[in-house]
Amino acid sequence: MGLLVFGRTPAEVAVAAGAAGADRVYRVPGSDAPGYHPETFGASAAALCQAVAPRAVILPHGPLGLDLAPRLAFLLQAPWASGCAEATVEDDKIVCTRSQVGGKVVVREAYSGLPVLLTLRPKCVDTLAPADRPSAEILDVPVASASGDRHLVFQERVTRPVGVVEELEQAEVIVSGGLGVGSVEGFTQLRELAQALGGCLGASKAAVDREWAPRERQIGLTGTAVAPRLYVAVGISGAIQHLAGCRKSKVIVAINKDATAPIFKYAHYGIVSEWEKVVPELLKQVRAS
Repeated sequence: MGLLVFGRTPAEVAVAAGAAGADRVYRVPGSDAPGYHPETFGASAAALCQAVAPRAVILPHGPLGLDLAPRLAFLLQAPWASGCAEATVEDDKIVCTRSQVGGKVVVREAYSGLPVLLTLRPKCVDTLAPADRPSAEILDVPVASASGDRHLVFQERVTRPVGVVEELEQAEVIVSGGLGVGSVEGFTQLRELAQALGGCLGASKAAVDREWAPRERQIGLTGTAVAPRLYVAVGISGAIQHLAGCRKSKVIVAINKDATAPIFKYAHYGIVSEWEKVVPELLKQVRAS
C-alpha cells in the first residue's frame, strides 16, 4: 500500500504512514506551491499510477477528491465510483456500496478494471490502531507536466468557519431524532439534551423531509456520516440508509416505543418507551450530575 503526497514530506508522515500499514510514501518534490493545482496533480498522479499499476486508487469524498478523481479516471481511462460508503474485495473484484435515487436505493457494484478509482465518504472506514511497523519508504516521483498550457491557476485560499457538517463529523456526542419524534418542538428538546451532553443535534432523512430539522443536520447515506463516542437515536426506526451514516459510532443508544424497530439490532443499549418520557428524565439526570 502506498500514499501519494504533494509537496514536502516530513519524517512524521512516513512514520504515521508506516504505522497505518503503508509501505511507501510517494512524494512529488517541487509541487509544494500553495494550494491545489488540478492539472499538475492529475498528471503526476496519472504518471505514478501508470508506473506502479495499483489495484485501486482511493481519494476522500470531498472537494479535492471530487475534482481530482474524474480527471484521473479520464487520464487513465479507468472506472470511477463516487461517494462509496463501503469498498471490499470479492472474487478479485472491487465491490462498492453506494446510494442512488436520493438515498432510496442502495446498490453494490463490482469493478474489475485496473485501477479502480474510489472516493470514500468520511467516517466509513474504521481507524486502525497504530502497529509496530517501520516507517514507510519515501520515494520521489518527478512532477509530470499537464499537456498544453495551464488553464487553472491557484489564486488564494479562503478559510470559512466550521459548518454543521464539520461539526457533526467532529462531534463526540450526537443526539439524533427521527420520524417518531413527531414535531419541531420535539427536536427542541433533543437539542437541549445534546447541548447538556456537550454534543450536537442530528436527524434522519424522514425528519429532515418534514422540516423538523435543517437539511444540513441529516445523518445517513445521503447526509453526513458520523462516528461519535456516543450516538443517541430517538424515534429512529433504523433504515439501512440511516445506519450507513452512524454505524461506526462507538456506542449507540436507541430510544423507541416499537420493540421490533430494526435499530435495536444495532444498538448497544436500547430503551423501549415513548421518547417523551425518557428524554426529559435523561435531561434531568444530566443536569443534576
